[in-house]
Amino acid sequence: MICTFKLPPQPSPTWKVHNESADYARLQDIWVIKSEPQKRMKVEDHHLIVSILKASLMKTLKGRFVLTISWVYLVIGSLTLAAFYMVSEHIIQNFGTKYALKEALLQKSKVITRIDREVALASKLADDSIIKDWCRNEDNPLMKKLAFDQLESYRKVFQDKGYFIALTSSLRYYLYDIKNQKIIETVLSRNAPANKWFFEAIQNVDTFVLNLDYDALINDIKVWINVVIKDTDGQKIGVVGAGIDISDFINHTTVSKEKGISTILIDRTGIIQSHENRMYVEHNANVWHDSKKITLFQLMDDQSSKDRLKSAIENLLSETVEAESFPITIENRKYLAAAAYIRGGIGWYNIVLVDASQVTTIADFLPILAIIVLSLFTVLFIIAVMLNVIILKPLLALTVASEKISRGEYDVSIPALRNDEIGRLTVSFNAMAATVLDTTQNLEGKIHQRTAALSQTNEKLEESQKQILNSIAYARLIQASMLPEPSLFGRYLKDYFILYSPRDVVGGDFYYFRDVGDRFLIAVVDCIGHGVPGAFITMMVNAILNHIVDAICEDDPARILNELNRLIRKTLHHPVSGLRIDSGLEIGLCCCSPLEGKIVFAGAGISLFVLNRDVSEIQGDRRSVGYRRSHEVFQYQNHEVFAEPTTRLYLTTDGILDQAGGAKGFGMGKNVFKNILMSMISTPMSEQESTFKRLLDDYRGGTSQRDDILLLGFSMKDGGKSDVNA
Repeated sequence: MICTFKLPPQPSPTWKVHNESADYARLQDIWVIKSEPQKRMKVEDHHLIVSILKASLMKTLKGRFVLTISWVYLVIGSLTLAAFYMVSEHIIQNFGTKYALKEALLQKSKVITRIDREVALASKLADDSIIKDWCRNEDNPLMKKLAFDQLESYRKVFQDKGYFIALTSSLRYYLYDIKNQKIIETVLSRNAPANKWFFEAIQNVDTFVLNLDYDALINDIKVWINVVIKDTDGQKIGVVGAGIDISDFINHTTVSKEKGISTILIDRTGIIQSHENRMYVEHNANVWHDSKKITLFQLMDDQSSKDRLKSAIENLLSETVEAESFPITIENRKYLAAAAYIRGGIGWYNIVLVDASQVTTIADFLPILAIIVLSLFTVLFIIAVMLNVIILKPLLALTVASEKISRGEYDVSIPALRNDEIGRLTVSFNAMAATVLDTTQNLEGKIHQRTAALSQTNEKLEESQKQILNSIAYARLIQASMLPEPSLFGRYLKDYFILYSPRDVVGGDFYYFRDVGDRFLIAVVDCIGHGVPGAFITMMVNAILNHIVDAICEDDPARILNELNRLIRKTLHHPVSGLRIDSGLEIGLCCCSPLEGKIVFAGAGISLFVLNRDVSEIQGDRRSVGYRRSHEVFQYQNHEVFAEPTTRLYLTTDGILDQAGGAKGFGMGKNVFKNILMSMISTPMSEQESTFKRLLDDYRGGTSQRDDILLLGFSMKDGGKSDVNA
């Protein structure tokens, strides 16, 4: 590479160094510098270049550089400020739209959460055999007493502490008056508009419907959950349900603590079901004809808003989108609206209105404007400082380095960080210094340097290994904290033992125990992998199991496995950098009822071994959980076992069954495992862990452990019955 400079005219009285004509002519000869390592310069030539660069650049570049950058930043700053005011409104609108969509989905979830529990309880009540028997034999005093006892038990768990039931055969209507704590009885009439809800439910509703209505018997407005009671042949024999206090319902579903946000619930025709303005809700509850009820369309000021709402209702009903946003004008105010459809039999729409001017304004961006203005002035100051650092200091460094070389100090190198004229000059200087240094150093010195570098690298490797081992040890503590405490086992189990031996410091096997009222869940889980990868999977699986038990199901092992399969596939099986993770697990899960002496077992690749007078195996399904081949349509099966007082149950992962050993080095297998269990039929379970470990070590001999080992043996208290409050 070749670089040139324009030299000042000769002679020049302003040059303070090397202004003799001989020096100037010599500089002209060496000014064009080729950046080849072989090219050498004399020390005197180097001094001449440095002196001329300092004399010229310090007088011209500094001022020119500052003025140019100042002009550029002033222009850019002006354009930035102008553009800010042009795009700020668009940013606010875009933010408001996204915020409205997010809030619509959140409010939808709140409505579903508020209603789902009551709907589930009412549906359970409608399916109760005692209630159905009474509906078919209404005049039977005994059945009536049993039915009202059952209704009372459900009333206590309804959030509103009330209920109602209406019978098709006699049109009798029973309503529990919460205020006076008594049952009110009346007869429904087809000609009474106030009774329209019952006859419409019998005629049009298949499962349940929500109804905002005023009940004159208790002089109160509620959101009623009307669940149809069906006979075994599908005939509708009544309607039962409960109510939700209108104030509580409005506060929970429509009133927002966020400024500028409100929610409205409507049905498909636009009739308002919930609104922060209670007058609309009370009006709609007190009229029985839909034509007289207030709709959201009536509150709109322009036809375009009505059309957008109608279009959104149709799109959401067709399931083409989960939520839809659009601008809307209601009661002379403009909003950014987002709508979502509440499915699952509810059939309402929640409309979230966001007043973007209250959520965020241009004033919120003023700190950004201040930062922009401040940054413009800061840049000018920094450039002035950096000019000295970038231009003047490198020239001074070249001068100092040249003086060191002239004194015989050849170990000199200046960082060449740029490719401009100064950078090229620095590269040529470093090449000259390196050539001189290379001729003065000997081979022994280079070997010493490389040996020192290698020693330093080894020390870093040892430190890294120590950090990794410390991390794995801490991971073991974290995984151990996930396992259930021994005190939980003692509440339900007559006796138990756990043989838990990961192949590495941490492993992919773990055991699980959850107290679920008068039952408990107990399981062993074999996740794919060993060591740290396997431990990561166990943490994920344990969290998902807890989520399923807390939120979905706690007493149906087969359903728990189905949900576990679905959630693990959803969590792991997605593209990651062009790859797909195929991970899963095997599990044996028991739901034990001590009071009934019953165990419900479901397994995925793991069996339950029952030891009474002999050993029996209850095989789980062969389909593992979570793998891509474990399709979500596959349904795991439950198996029931009734425990005797001496019954012992065992769950084990394949670490024991596949452990190689014996005379031929084969895996232990189920037959050897069952023989070991039979040999311990009289051995107390507290001694079985050490006995089994000794027998396993004898079978394994000198063969190393191939997999994580987990064996869980237990028996329930009192032949399957237990005081769960003990």
